[in-house]
Amino acid sequence: MNYTRLNILLRLVFLAASFFIFVTPGTAVDQKGGEDIYISGVPVSAGGWRDSLSAQGSLLDTNYSILTPGTWPAGVTREINSFWNTDIDSAMIYKLTFSGSISQMFQAPAYTPSGIEWDGDNLWLVDEQQARLYKIDPAQEDTVASYSLPDSASSDPNSFGLAWDGNYLWHTQYGDSARVFKIDPTTGAVLLSFESPVNYMLGIAWEGTYLAGIDITSQTLYRINPVDGEVVDNYPWPVPYPLGLYYDGEDYWNVSGSIERGGNQAIYRVSLETGIKEIIGLPASFTIIKSHPNPFNSSTQIYYFLPHGSTVLLDIYNISGQRVENLVNRYQDRGEYLIDWQPSGLTSGIYFGRLIAGANESNVKLLFLK
Repeated sequence: MNYTRLNILLRLVFLAASFFIFVTPGTAVDQKGGEDIYISGVPVSAGGWRDSLSAQGSLLDTNYSILTPGTWPAGVTREINSFWNTDIDSAMIYKLTFSGSISQMFQAPAYTPSGIEWDGDNLWLVDEQQARLYKIDPAQEDTVASYSLPDSASSDPNSFGLAWDGNYLWHTQYGDSARVFKIDPTTGAVLLSFESPVNYMLGIAWEGTYLAGIDITSQTLYRINPVDGEVVDNYPWPVPYPLGLYYDGEDYWNVSGSIERGGNQAIYRVSLETGIKEIIGLPASFTIIKSHPNPFNSSTQIYYFLPHGSTVLLDIYNISGQRVENLVNRYQDRGEYLIDWQPSGLTSGIYFGRLIAGANESNVKLLFLK
């Protein structure tokens, strides 16, 4: 599905969700960092959103969330104490700690990276618009193998969801010909397939016996028998614009996408059994700075994330503490930035990038090897 059609679909979801979000009054509650909750870039009082979800009769619990660094997060999976998250806008793959900081990031081989899964050793990634499956070694940040997905023959591929059952991959294709596929990870061959119970089940997860998938149009979670595709049960879902899904054996982790690409999207932990408790975001003063590649021999990209718009100063210092280059000195809006640094006239060695954004300061160590 092209971006225009996907945006129209998500806008319809936004209109439906807005009815519940804004008609129900609520009392604002304290949050870490004092930040408002944002839905598609629009601030919503924490109490109002929470009360509105309860008013829908949902028993779901959104009890923890991590803001994603990208502006259109699409996929999420978990590796022990970290999350892997894809972003369509930047075509990046991010590894996030539970506090939301970036521990690793690299460019995805996919044009539109959507579903992502961790099999214990490697990452698996779906390219939505090119209908391709990638096996990636995250340590080397290299593609180990890639396979065409069933939707690759279509003029408008709609490949998206991905789940790992311990031996095989499960994949969803959405739209008018929505289907669910079981895929052999060693060959990419389809072992079985069945019609999806709904047309827009994007995020899926393996629960141990059943497949779980979320319909983005009705915001409903379905449990599906993987043998015959029959729906076992279903539940209303509280997360707006639900895309990537992961199940850890106790709770679901669901990433919320964006129709406006306005940032403030998040990974939410959701329980099926308890009432809604709290929503936690990054502290208001949190600023991220990373670089890749590092070490490097000709150029490196310095990435940083601003929680608020501010005047930004990004300088490069040598190991003696002398400033050797200024890269940024201007006001920048809230968001993520990539600055390309190509050292000129400098010797090999250790350098430091120093980012000052308002009252916040962050540093990154850079190793330049000619």
